[in-house]
Amino acid sequence: SIAHDNYHEGIAIYQAWGYPGNRTNGVVVRRCTVYNNFVGVLIANDSDNVTVEYCNIYNNTNEGVWVRTSPEGNNGYPDGFAIRYNLIRYNPIGFTTQTGLATAMNGSIYGNLFYNNSEFDLCISHGDYNPGTFNIYNNTFYNTVSTSGFGVVNITPYTNAVPHAPTVNFKNNIISSSALSFYDHYGYATHSDNLIYRASGNAVTDNGSSYTSAQITNWDNTAVGTNPFFTGGTLPTSFTGTYGTNMVPNTAYFALGSASPAINAGATLGSSYNGCINGAGLATPITRPQEAAYDIGAYEYV
Repeated sequence: SIAHDNYHEGIAIYQAWGYPGNRTNGVVVRRCTVYNNFVGVLIANDSDNVTVEYCNIYNNTNEGVWVRTSPEGNNGYPDGFAIRYNLIRYNPIGFTTQTGLATAMNGSIYGNLFYNNSEFDLCISHGDYNPGTFNIYNNTFYNTVSTSGFGVVNITPYTNAVPHAPTVNFKNNIISSSALSFYDHYGYATHSDNLIYRASGNAVTDNGSSYTSAQITNWDNTAVGTNPFFTGGTLPTSFTGTYGTNMVPNTAYFALGSASPAINAGATLGSSYNGCINGAGLATPITRPQEAAYDIGAYEYV
């Protein structure tokens, strides 16, 4: 499907407030192009086990993907969502969460290509998550346009007025940016095996301490702070092929060159995180690892 130029959402999986007991379960949104809306894809209230995959989400005026609750009453909360193998670009915010209720919201964001979202590529925003878990694995974040001082990836789920912060697991991701790469205001994220590269200035701010890419192992001794050496060329703009046959991004800009320090440098995650954006849509899927260990980022080196 193609959804564009809508006043509000392009695609909404949305149980409205004021109707207790309404529930959506098990929706799959696959290979949709969603652009020029206020919000690209919304997952709201009691919408469970929603999968958004192989979508091209761009040029929306607010969020690319927004997972949230309504503030008006107890309407349930999204649980068990999977945002995977998408191309999310040129939105102010690529992906974000929000909750106005005490919720045990859980979800996974993995294998996506985020690039040049003007404020944040990904933001876990303030809310009462009670506690909730977000697994953010094997994504590639590339940003040359953001001027945010609060990170291309922003983990700010908690204030003193909110009693419950979520568990945020941040592993095997590449962030290559010209602005601050990773901001974890209260130091809540559990992180390992990420490649975080910013040529100049601080790359990470975590609980008041800052680190350049050259100092990245002082922040996390499993992290890599050097250029990921993408294949380069032309940035991807869509997917080609047919799901389950030969579906891949239409360019391999973010594939890993043979000298990339991201190859064989990731943590082993296992099912359901062993796919990759260049292989999960094929007739014979490519799975991680292909060599000695998981690669860091959305692509698996073959």
